[in-house]
Amino acid sequence: MGRPNLFHFASSELSQDAFFCWLASCADPLVIDPELRSVGRSFLDLLALKKDFTLPVLIESVSARRQVNKIDIVIEINHSIVFIIEDKAGTSEHSNQLRRYLDWAMEYYSGWQVLPIYIQTYLQASFQDVAEQGFGVVTRSELIQMIPGTCEDSVLNQFREHLVQLEAKYSAFVEGSEWDSYAWQGYLNRISQGIEHCGWSYVPNPSGGFYAAYWGWTVTEYGEMYLQVSEKQLSVRIQPSDGTSAETISRLYALALEFKGWSLPLQSKPRRGRTLNLVTLDLDHRKFDADGNIDVELTLNGLLSSSEKFKCFVSSLMGS
Repeated sequence: MGRPNLFHFASSELSQDAFFCWLASCADPLVIDPELRSVGRSFLDLLALKKDFTLPVLIESVSARRQVNKIDIVIEINHSIVFIIEDKAGTSEHSNQLRRYLDWAMEYYSGWQVLPIYIQTYLQASFQDVAEQGFGVVTRSELIQMIPGTCEDSVLNQFREHLVQLEAKYSAFVEGSEWDSYAWQGYLNRISQGIEHCGWSYVPNPSGGFYAAYWGWTVTEYGEMYLQVSEKQLSVRIQPSDGTSAETISRLYALALEFKGWSLPLQSKPRRGRTLNLVTLDLDHRKFDADGNIDVELTLNGLLSSSEKFKCFVSSLMGS
């Protein structure tokens, strides 16, 4: 084993909060180490850039604190500029927390330049809600680019190495040989970029849960229907409306089996639930090249083709 990485053990969001507070504090002019001061300044400039703001050339003071009124990180610059930072390491925003944090900061720091920032070092399906609440987003890849790969400081090196290793885990699906939870997230995130209005998330269930992508949401008289990739499997699913009986679901299942637009593998009848699998279109929708690597373009083409067939099937139901 080579040198153990501190951030493999200090992997919680609280540990990450501490690192970012330390990094911001390195930009203080009283810090003697020029490398630390330079990277600390680069970090603050990256945060400011996310809100289209330019920091003063001269930074006279930096104060970084954790858990201020439940805000992960608060960084005060020159007693006139403040970053409020929500820091995530795999989780996402919830409970309208960003809006509450920003409202508090705008009142508490009245007269200051308030810059709300959201940092995500892992993978998140969408940042739309974050942006709509006024927060600038800093991603893992941007942090990797910001920290030089030649730093002499051990802490900086280890944090960058930690992020690079995370990047490799999320990209492992490309070679098609490793399909752990990181690879599935990276894969679903990639295909969601090629399918309009496609989202993905972790789906918990009693057997342990799985990662899934979903798109094509269509409202019908029977309920809302959509396509779902649950890791390998591609399915047509339905969220039945209150008036949709078990008999109606059985009829939809029979219609799906008879639909000429697709060739289906062996099926099992739908089981009643809040949402249910109507039919499985493919047991493994992924496409690989001759070397066993995932062919993303070919895979996406197959999924888009299935989307068109799904639309035809739903249209056929409208006329039945």
